[in-house]
Amino acid sequence: MRKQEYPQDTQYSQPLPYPPYLYCNNEISLVDLAKILVKRRNWMFMTFVVVFFASLLMAWLKQPHSVDGSKVEFTTLIAVGYKTPTVFLEPLNSIKTQLESAFIPIASEGKSFDSRVEMESRRNVSEDGSNIVKLITIADREQREQVAAYHNQIVSPLLERHNQLIYALKEQLLMSPDSIQSAETIHFLGSSVAALTQPLPASPPNNKSWLIVTLGVIFGGILAVIVAFLREFASKVCDSLDKET
Repeated sequence: MRKQEYPQDTQYSQPLPYPPYLYCNNEISLVDLAKILVKRRNWMFMTFVVVFFASLLMAWLKQPHSVDGSKVEFTTLIAVGYKTPTVFLEPLNSIKTQLESAFIPIASEGKSFDSRVEMESRRNVSEDGSNIVKLITIADREQREQVAAYHNQIVSPLLERHNQLIYALKEQLLMSPDSIQSAETIHFLGSSVAALTQPLPASPPNNKSWLIVTLGVIFGGILAVIVAFLREFASKVCDSLDKET
């Protein structure tokens, strides 16, 4: 039996492993891709509509409620202390986490106050950062005394913890023979409450509905194209199986 020969490539001495026409048949042109999108336009449209309406529903559910005009923001300012002239006793991010994850939930048991924590995102004084952490609670103006007691219950464990940190730092310095003289002269600055439950007009909450809808439109378009190609791929697989059987 005579062995089939294939045309030689002009740049190589070895024959091509497959006929040249196979390379052309395996190529996918932009026209073929466009045909798939046009052919599966109904799937694309349905996918986009589903994602778009899902984003509208999510934006409606996430829409913030309007703030009652009779309510105010009671703000307590916590001045964080320093263990060196340029370093806080604790990073502000750590203090924010403690307040939100531990102290506020414990103090909020049996209460219906809406509280949040704000701060300057700085690590030390050399970065021109503020040492103030804000504890804000929205409530009626007549509830100032209750909010003051509530804020005091939240802040007290934090101040006590910082006093313990200062005591531990002093003990650590005294335990080192080389630092006895400096330990007597170093004065750590503890944390304190700069202002307790100052009433301020409640600011309207941020409405991010437009951002959710925009992301829904972008994601819906991308997902629609992906679904169109997956549907075409599934159709090709089914046709191939039918031909084999």
